[in-house]
Amino acid sequence: MEQTEEIHALEQLADRLRGRFPDASPERIKQVVDQVHHQYDGNPIRDFIPVLVEREVVDHFRVRKADTQRIGA
Repeated sequence: MEQTEEIHALEQLADRLRGRFPDASPERIKQVVDQVHHQYDGNPIRDFIPVLVEREVVDHFRVRKADTQRIGA
């Protein structure tokens, strides 16, 4: 995967996550996507980076949402 394709895939990911986690601000979603993405800096095999980033970011927001619901309950 070329760098421009990877960046485009991550932008699309952020857009999907905005719909999936409407309580999270777009800025926070982008921030978490960027943080997780940078964990893979230096990895020579880039084809699956967007998928790996998506899994980690979704887990992040699911845990956060569950914590919020547990506190509010």
